[in-house]
Amino acid sequence: MMKPGKKLESLIILQEECAEVIQIAAKTIRWDEDSDNNGKLPKTNKEQLIAELGDLAAMVAIVTKLFEISPDEIDNAVNAKYEKLKIYSDLFK
Repeated sequence: MMKPGKKLESLIILQEECAEVIQIAAKTIRWDEDSDNNGKLPKTNKEQLIAELGDLAAMVAIVTKLFEISPDEIDNAVNAKYEKLKIYSDLFK
């Protein structure tokens, strides 16, 4: 098990942010991006998605720094994912 410290804390917060992105993605699918639940929510689903993606991006930056992951390693992983998506999804068609 990982020792307590910044690395462990960063991974825990990263998990939490991933879960929050999952939750708002599900709500956006269910009620669409412009929904604010008939004025009951302070933000639309799109605005909330933007906020949650920003939180996730911040944690990705922190984790990559703490684990000494280079920008090139991230770029390579991103490009590998793009190549898979070109084969297995319609996102690039």
